[in-house]
Amino acid sequence: MSQHCNRFLVKSLLDVILFIEFSDQEHLDEDHGVELLEKIAYNFSLMEESFRQEISNIFLDFAEEYSSKESEFIRSLPDSLGLT
Repeated sequence: MSQHCNRFLVKSLLDVILFIEFSDQEHLDEDHGVELLEKIAYNFSLMEESFRQEISNIFLDFAEEYSSKESEFIRSLPDSLGLT
């Protein structure tokens, strides 16, 4: 898969993760959100280390494009999701 395609897919996933993290309970049940994030982390754990590192780097690249609150959260994702 091309680097451009990887970046697009990771950006799309990042937007979903941000929606889960920053949605209130009126829009998303907290337990369902946590369950989904755990599934994402599990799927990452099945990937080769080089792929996890690539995703981690892409997350960090995109962090600056978001608000400070979201950017801080994004910078914590590689550790939170077991990418590092």
